[in-house]
This record gives sequence, structure tokens and C-alpha cells, in this order.
Amino acid sequence: MKIAFISTINHPLPPKGLGWETNAYFLIKKLIEKGIDVTVYASGDSEIENLRSSIKVSFENTDEVGISEYWKYEHISKAFIDNQTEQFDLIHGWYNYEQLVFSKFTPSTPVLTTFHGIKPAHEKFFSDLYSGLSKNNYIAGISKDNLKMFPGANWAGVAYHGLHIQDYPFVKDPEDYYCIVGRVGPEKGVAEIVQLAIKLGLKLKIAGNITHQDYFDEMIKPFLNNKIEYVGLLNYEDKIKLFSKAKASFHFATYPFREAFGNTLTESMACGTPVIALRNGAIPEIIEHNKTGFVVDSVKEAETFVKKIKEINRQDCRERVEKNFTDEQMAESYIEIYKKVINNYKNVK
Repeated sequence: MKIAFISTINHPLPPKGLGWETNAYFLIKKLIEKGIDVTVYASGDSEIENLRSSIKVSFENTDEVGISEYWKYEHISKAFIDNQTEQFDLIHGWYNYEQLVFSKFTPSTPVLTTFHGIKPAHEKFFSDLYSGLSKNNYIAGISKDNLKMFPGANWAGVAYHGLHIQDYPFVKDPEDYYCIVGRVGPEKGVAEIVQLAIKLGLKLKIAGNITHQDYFDEMIKPFLNNKIEYVGLLNYEDKIKLFSKAKASFHFATYPFREAFGNTLTESMACGTPVIALRNGAIPEIIEHNKTGFVVDSVKEAETFVKKIKEINRQDCRERVEKNFTDEQMAESYIEIYKKVINNYKNVK
């Protein structure tokens, strides 16, 4: 198979932290390891095999954000231009929609788009977009819940995000603290977790980028002390250390935001650290309730399960990730999707 893989240019490959680009990086490496011919379209400051780029540096390393839209489409277009002579078997776009703009110009080549989740305000736009695409377009979900959002889309299958399990140490005996990792904003329920920690007398460490400064200043900062700590945005290695030594992690994503997958859930469990999470979107697919953590329906219910965290066998958390959410499983899932799409499109074009 000859695949063109279009990563985002928000960050280079590999990026400094876990996110879309980290999933893409480990997926590409595994695909190449398995003998798939992958041409990688990413920013020029990336360090990965078979790289092609029309932009020298990622947005992470440039101040030219004001013209980011231009460079993004310049970047994506290169794969479609190259396809005129290279004739890829499939073009795989890691953006939610941007590569779809060019798909109409390559009617002989199937285009696969991986859906990563969206803002609630954009749901109708994506529903209309995904339902009306040209026949060479296919969508891959990162959870089964994604498919429920857009039943009219041409879904090709589900490939759970996978992490590089070798980077995550299993810790049997954690330290005496809990953690939150992710965006610090209202849609992640950080303020509610802080209040829960205060009520139960828990030591809590908060890590992530502050997306709503007013929210942080009013709802988080006044409660910071020697037990409630904001440790900032951590790099890949430090984030893993935080997860590995925690008693448990919290994940309180709240509607209307819908959790498409939740990388931090698998990161936490990979270290043996159970997760207490509000029921939202894909979360019940990732956490096995009463075995690798607890899926709760309210903050009040979470209080009860914090007291039961010692009942969770941390080895079960590790094994769930090993069996379902590694880069190995992710690559195998995408290879099956690639084969399905390529064979299917031969019969419909």
C-alpha cells in the first residue's frame, strides 16, 4: 500500500506533548515498521522518515500565526499535487475537515479523514459536511461514540488512539496525590474537581494549558495552596511522571462538550493509575467501570468512588491499555481500514 499521510502543522513530529500529533507520529512509525509505504506531510522541523513539507516550521515555532490558514492549505495541497504523479492508493488526512476541500480534485483516489472531536457549536456544520461528501471520501472514528454523532457519514471504521506503552512505567505503589491533566477551562470541569478535593481533603496536582484565564483566576487560583497545586503545562516526560505516581486521575469533561476519545485516560491507566470520570461521549468505552476506574454521572457520585479507589487493581489498568490502546493496535486498525477503503472504492468509482 502506498499512503500519503497528512499530519497537522500545529506542531512538529514528534511534538513535545501528547495530542493529535503524538498519535500521528507513533501511528506513522508503526505503519512504516509494518512495511506500509508512507509518505509523510508535516512541518519541516519534524524528525520522521519519508518527510515532505511545503512549510519550514510548525506554528509552534513561528510567530506568523496571522497567516496560518494560508500555510495550512498550502501544506495540505502538496499531497494532492504529488498524487497527480505518485498515484497514492489512499490519502489519509489527520485534520477534521481541511483536506476534504481538495478531495474533489482527486476523484480516482480515496481520501480518509480521521475525526478527532469538535466544538459543540460546530456539530451541525460537520453533520451537513460529512453527510454530503463526494464518494471518494471516507471517515474514521477514534471511538464508537463518534459514529453516533454523524450517522449519515461514510464511516470506514474505528481506530482507537494508541500510545507508545514502552514510555509509560507501571507504578504499583503510588504517592499520596491525585491529578488532572488537560486544558484548564470550564468544559473540563476543573473547578468542580478542585472543590471535590477540598471537600475530601485530597492533595491535587493540576497540569495543562490555561485556555480561559478569567476562569482560572476566579475559579482555580484562589484555592491554590500546599494541597491544591497548579504545576503548569508539562512536557511529555514530566506528564508521564505525574500520572505514574498519582493515586488516581480525574476527568470531568462536561456537556455540551462531547469527549471524542480522551488521551489522558489511557495515559493514566498505562501507568496503572485509575481514572474517575464523568460519563461523557466515548469515556465508557475507554474506562472499564469498577475495574480500571469509575464512570460516574455526577460530581456527588464521584465522592463515593474516590473512597473506593483502593479497590482498583492497578495492574488491571495497565493491562487494559496493553490490550486495547497502544500504537500497535492503532496501526493494525488503520491497516484494516486502509484495505477496506481501497477495496471498497475500486467497486464504486
